[in-house]
Amino acid sequence: MKHSQAKTVIVAGELDGAIVRLRISDDGVGFDPTVSQSGIGLTSTRERLRLVDGELLINASRNRGSEIIARVSRSPLAWR
Repeated sequence: MKHSQAKTVIVAGELDGAIVRLRISDDGVGFDPTVSQSGIGLTSTRERLRLVDGELLINASRNRGSEIIARVSRSPLAWR
């Protein structure tokens, strides 16, 4: 909320078979995901997901809010 200036933020977790998804969306100011950001938030998140063979999907644009989805395949051994 600090950076997005959002009035509404939705956080949802999903389990779809072997896929675990965390979806965060807001109605804030958005950003251009093709432009390198100066902070480490998304970079750090992307790196952590990479370590568990996950991925980070970003759907954002200026003045239209943002949607960030973290997706990880559920490994039977890793989730015991």
